[in-house]
Amino acid sequence: MKVALGAAKGLAFLHSGNVPVIQHEFNTSNVLLDSSYNAKLSDFGLARMEPMDDLSTDVHAAPEYVDTGHLTMKSDVYSFGVVLLEILAGRPALDKNRPSIEHNLVEWARQYLTSERRISHIMDAQLGGQYSLACAHKAATLVLQCISVHPRDRPGMEQVVAALEQLQDANETGASGQSDVRLGMEQVVAVLGQQLQDD
Repeated sequence: MKVALGAAKGLAFLHSGNVPVIQHEFNTSNVLLDSSYNAKLSDFGLARMEPMDDLSTDVHAAPEYVDTGHLTMKSDVYSFGVVLLEILAGRPALDKNRPSIEHNLVEWARQYLTSERRISHIMDAQLGGQYSLACAHKAATLVLQCISVHPRDRPGMEQVVAALEQLQDANETGASGQSDVRLGMEQVVAVLGQQLQDD
């Protein structure tokens, strides 16, 4: 949760200024890690002109952005939700090496995010079940809120930060908290590495 929380704090900071900055194309390749796994954001505010055809294949892009080209802070929240899902699942948002029904992580995972009993279907197998099911379900609920189709139903980044802080506190005070944090770092590095290879 440390990396996700750091990235969320970065987006919340960008959104909270006198002149809010929208990250635009937030994805795992925009999250840089220092030697202590502290998240740093890159490429913020560098909106690129893209043909609308290209947007339809960007799995990190919010539906309203794909449909209209209009960006808001809630577009960043959607993209953050996709990144958080990538961290939980330990895989990129678009993976053509998986069965066709699983190519788009967001579309495939939605069915599993709503139930604590089914959340293990999407969790990174490298975790080996060494995580709190209750915390995983809370993280999945946050993902669902962030990737809501309607922007008005998404939380603000400050709310996301508060939810992630609670999750991190729960992980750190739990019996297996340290292994959760360590394994979480390994899966973040794996997802970020895969994203960089794909780019």
